[in-house]
Amino acid sequence: MTIPARGAHTPAQPAIVPFWYQLRKVWLYPLHAGPLMVMGMAAALSLLTMFPGFYARILDVMILAYVYRYGGEILQHTARGNLAPPEYVTRVEGNQGWLQIWLTTAFAILAFLALFILGPGFGGALALLLLLGYPAASIIVAIEGDFWVALSPLRWFDAMARIGWPYLAVVLLCCAFFFSKVYLDDYLGFLWLPFATVLKNFVAYYFAIMSFFLLGYLVHQFHDELGFEQETPVSSLPDPRRKFDPDQGVLDEAEALAQAGKFEQAAATLAVLIKGRGAGCAVHQRYRKLLAVLEHTDAQLAHGQQWLPILIAQEKPAEAAALYQECLKLDGKFRPVQAEDYHPLATALETSKPELAVALLNGFHREFPKSKAILPNLLLAAKILAERQNRVPLAQQIVAQLVTKYAAHADAPKLLEYQQYLEKLSPTVR
Repeated sequence: MTIPARGAHTPAQPAIVPFWYQLRKVWLYPLHAGPLMVMGMAAALSLLTMFPGFYARILDVMILAYVYRYGGEILQHTARGNLAPPEYVTRVEGNQGWLQIWLTTAFAILAFLALFILGPGFGGALALLLLLGYPAASIIVAIEGDFWVALSPLRWFDAMARIGWPYLAVVLLCCAFFFSKVYLDDYLGFLWLPFATVLKNFVAYYFAIMSFFLLGYLVHQFHDELGFEQETPVSSLPDPRRKFDPDQGVLDEAEALAQAGKFEQAAATLAVLIKGRGAGCAVHQRYRKLLAVLEHTDAQLAHGQQWLPILIAQEKPAEAAALYQECLKLDGKFRPVQAEDYHPLATALETSKPELAVALLNGFHREFPKSKAILPNLLLAAKILAERQNRVPLAQQIVAQLVTKYAAHADAPKLLEYQQYLEKLSPTVR
């Protein structure tokens, strides 16, 4: 997972339920068929590790590597938006389990050396920092498969900064899982040794699977901030439109570049298509996400000015309204370039964001003094003020000015009719 600059956003993507509302699902996740089979088989094999000797210890580590490899599969599988457990290990490399073990060993050695050399003060602080960075390192190993990159504190801090306080919450949960396992181990000592061995290992693997799923869900929840692309569920029947979609080849090419971490090249590939023969919504949306990932604010705004009239012309008011709001967050002074785009855009915002619709129409007559759309736009602003925001006096002032200025206009009777309607709403206001 090559983490680019923060700030990615996909307007059309449905909201993801935060992990703190999914804790029941986290607890029950290992009880699905796939995880149960892995945990059960690994726990049963752990009976062979009861005997003393070098080979028993090697087998113990190999079993753990197998569980960790499946955990890496879960983490990567979940991070891409697949919340059902994988039945098999198909995505991660065969050394994934060993990488996780080496990573855990490396962190343990570094923490021990910190405490031994620096003492409980500075050493304890460094050990705590390692504990904080370990989940981020596990994510990097599972997704990128690069042990040395996972040891980079810069990568940990970058991921922490992008995710924010939820990362710390996940660290605390993972620690709770670990100490719960240790606490349970203390209460299983009275059991018959073979049964206790199987049960202890099963519990250990259970909490490990939970932790991998939780880390994967964290990446899934914050995939925009981390620049991590989600998978689209594939229908059992092929979509015939893909065969005839002229944009699909370019989209695939850009997606391959993005997955390789070449976000600039991916954005440039889509930009050539957009500026050339134009493109569909999928290309525009992916292009905007790449620009957000790269923090190219000026390019995002320029693209917004280009795409907004296209959406309006295609009669896609909801998409146009979402794009306008996104551009407003980047620049509070963002406005459409074309005068004819104001009325349909304000109409699209009228119900959900009336205050934005009024702000958009405010000053239109000054910005486009010769436009024929002044009358309908200001009348629409008055209607929104009166009917959506209950600001009848201000609406009356606007309509009164329109009646005076457009007395000879063909729509003058409509203005007078609406003026009378406003008087009925607020008869005391003159």
